[in-house]
Amino acid sequence: MYNDPKFIVEDKATLISFINEFPLGTIVIPVDEDYPEVSAIPFLVYVEDNTIVLRSHVMKHASHYRALLQQKKVTVLFHGPQSYVSASWYKHPTQASTWNYSLVQAQGTVNLTGEVGLIENIKTLTNRFEQSDSPAAFDLIPRDYIDKMLPHIAGIEIRVSNLNGVFKLSQNKDDETRMQIIEQLERRSEGMDLALAELMRNMK
Repeated sequence: MYNDPKFIVEDKATLISFINEFPLGTIVIPVDEDYPEVSAIPFLVYVEDNTIVLRSHVMKHASHYRALLQQKKVTVLFHGPQSYVSASWYKHPTQASTWNYSLVQAQGTVNLTGEVGLIENIKTLTNRFEQSDSPAAFDLIPRDYIDKMLPHIAGIEIRVSNLNGVFKLSQNKDDETRMQIIEQLERRSEGMDLALAELMRNMK
């Protein structure tokens, strides 16, 4: 990861909050003498006995599941708001334009969970995004449907050993320039501009 100290974030509470807000992680699984397996998977994050734990589930027919049977050390990337920043927005515009972004990297050891853990993961993830009275709430899913799907799904748990973030949000610019960048992002309002501007405003 980009290791300019101006952009590094190490505060665990900030990083965990970021994962909660942007739970779709890109898991990177090494494969011997081949390209790594890379997949996008939503994760739940927990803190248990001072250890950060990521939990999710994968389909067994997928190639990343076969890779997980062979490899224990994985990396998961969580991406937040990002956007192009024009040098024309700077107080002194005769500089290079850039790209602002936010990224959290988790590295750890992965294990497969049993059926009880798998069901709990799916239930918690589903109910996080569904209201209790939603027709898609977990408790309204027919049990025979769940029983039919379970043999095809594996629960995974990653015990995180390294967690760090890069929030490249123009911290290397003066206050006036940073405010101009924020205002221009809000004015342009394309893609993730508004979310990035809000993150920049909140970043101390």
